[in-house]
Amino acid sequence: MKIKNITEGAMLSSIAAIFQLIPIFISEIFIMLTTLSTVPIYLNARRGFKIGLISYIVTAFIVFIFSIHESIMFMLTNGLIGLMLGVTEQKFDRKIIIVTLTSFVLTGTLLVANYLLGIPVIGINLSSILLQVIIITAFSITYITVLYHVLIFIKNRLTKIIK
Repeated sequence: MKIKNITEGAMLSSIAAIFQLIPIFISEIFIMLTTLSTVPIYLNARRGFKIGLISYIVTAFIVFIFSIHESIMFMLTNGLIGLMLGVTEQKFDRKIIIVTLTSFVLTGTLLVANYLLGIPVIGINLSSILLQVIIITAFSITYITVLYHVLIFIKNRLTKIIK
């Protein structure tokens, strides 16, 4: 790996950690800003799987130092989404494939968080497991579709600024 890639990857990882730790250091009111931690991981993962994975792990470790809960949520949601979107964008040209694969991964991790870790994802108790899975899947597809278009917009803006 080139020193430039390592340096940029480290800088983006620290930015991702800062975004993920906003609710811890500022206030829970700003929890939606943790979504921005996806951007640096996505940008690193677009460069290659190895740099994306290292960035994902380093960011998770930095966040873990301050908050175990936020680190787990980063690994299961924002970090994994950024990694998946960046890697699948490298491998596939069609947006539908990129969004579908990432949505299924997000659905899987949300189901793990909900049923295995006991972290309530939906926020309400529904008696039907099938209904919960349908709601989580619909949310994942919608969320990833919107987020992917936002990430493309940010990437294009950054490309114009840097060049």
